[in-house]
Amino acid sequence: MVVVAIVAILAVMAAPSYRDMIDRYRLRAATDDLVSVMSSARAGAVKLDRDVNVSFGSTAAGWCMGANAASAPTGGNAAGSASACDCTASSPACSVGGETLLVPPGKHANVAISGTTTALVFDGNLGLISPVAEQTVNLSSPSGTYTARVIIRPLGQATVCVPSGSPAMAGVPSCS
Repeated sequence: MVVVAIVAILAVMAAPSYRDMIDRYRLRAATDDLVSVMSSARAGAVKLDRDVNVSFGSTAAGWCMGANAASAPTGGNAAGSASACDCTASSPACSVGGETLLVPPGKHANVAISGTTTALVFDGNLGLISPVAEQTVNLSSPSGTYTARVIIRPLGQATVCVPSGSPAMAGVPSCS
């Protein structure tokens, strides 16, 4: 009985730390997915020499994002413009160079998103974003305790930082 009581006391003491760890993990997973789609979309734009549209959406299940490349040029014509990926559709066609680039609705349902949630277009020549201005996307953990900011620079690189006033997260620098 003494061993059971000690285990119960340790479990009660560890529960808040465990919930906090899960909260950070969910935020980090959503941030990693967002950065991965952005980086793959930029690389695909340069590799294919075609524009790639990255768009966000929202459903009752949660937010989503996906990337779509412009169609290949045919008959000596220039490539068309990249159409937005409707990630809210039941079977979205979000593809860049044959690779599906999609964060489906509900995958990170408990993580809140704000900031730039309109379409960004990566230029096929240099991977620059349009509109040519720094874009930010803020993600908040399910409990609202932690916040991560994804910054997409005009040259197309996506970086992650923790805004001032938000608790630090291991491996993520603070925003300057």
